[in-house]
Amino acid sequence: MKKFDLGILGGGLAGLSLAYFLESYRKICILEKNEVPGGLLRSFKKNEINYDIGPHIIFSKNKNQ
Repeated sequence: MKKFDLGILGGGLAGLSLAYFLESYRKICILEKNEVPGGLLRSFKKNEINYDIGPHIIFSKNKNQ
């Protein structure tokens, strides 16, 4: 059995960010219920078109949003 210093529930934006900033201090395990990490910050491609899932507005350069 592997031992970790910290367990993070959820591999969304907050969980992945926390793991990134703490990785040099601890051994971290991220538990995610979905097959891929990212939570609502994901994209998928269908018929050569990329679709965003969730609040991708954080990447917007539009200052009114």
